[in-house]
Amino acid sequence: MNRMDKEKHVKRGYLEEDYKIFYLEDIVSKEIEYHYHDFDKILFFFQGNIEYTIEGKVYRLIPNDIILVPQGDSHKIELADVIKEDASYIRLVIYISPQYLMQYKEGERCLRDCFLQVREQYSHVIRVKDKKESDLLQLAKLLKQSVIHGKEEPFANLYQKTVLNQFLIALNKKMEEDSLCFVDTSHCNKKIVEIIHYINNHLTDEICIDSLSEKFYISKYHMMRQFKAETGYTIGNYLNQKRLLLARELLKQGEPVTKVCLDVGFKEQSTFTRAYKQLFGETPSKRGSV
Repeated sequence: MNRMDKEKHVKRGYLEEDYKIFYLEDIVSKEIEYHYHDFDKILFFFQGNIEYTIEGKVYRLIPNDIILVPQGDSHKIELADVIKEDASYIRLVIYISPQYLMQYKEGERCLRDCFLQVREQYSHVIRVKDKKESDLLQLAKLLKQSVIHGKEEPFANLYQKTVLNQFLIALNKKMEEDSLCFVDTSHCNKKIVEIIHYINNHLTDEICIDSLSEKFYISKYHMMRQFKAETGYTIGNYLNQKRLLLARELLKQGEPVTKVCLDVGFKEQSTFTRAYKQLFGETPSKRGSV
């Protein structure tokens, strides 16, 4: 990723523990630039005139929407054009490690299934079908109170973790029961969204600009311009970053570096190592065996 791309599209937020929870009330004065996280993110939206752009799709949020942003997905926020005078933005934000979610398993299911469903449905915003206050809203309010009161209460950390896990269990259960609906985008470039979806489902295949242009019947130069406009990435940078994030997950699972390098589409291990270190600040050998 060259210097200009780093300035236009950045990694934001850090997570060294299992999770962090924030309750935020602030003013959106301008569009937030495209960025990504190397952890999963859940946002419970309480109030604001906000549009959320994720992976080329734009969502007009309403109160009690739940936004799920999987690790590595490009996103930004901006004020909706409908009402400009109210710039308040109130939300509960959860940064959470994919490994934390995956450790809670029951049979073939785990707490990260909600993020996998987001990828399958290709919609990042879910909405409660029943307009009454749901248990998800109640749990979100309890998490909010746990953040506001901080360490004041006895067993504060244990309490917050318990409520968080209840929220995650309820979220996964409701998504499985189909009592939540996936929100359609308010607008998007359908061709670019199709290309994004294709890339994410073929990260381990050989992909090039010319093949994408031919497959989706679009001029490659027009495709490259539109892709950058809709995601903040060049196609090459998008593909490389998604492959490197996949590589890191495979390395954490104990896969050898040489195998991971080839599995995620890099032909030369030196190129893979250089790109990995540039993105994560460490060599892949620190994550896996050689």
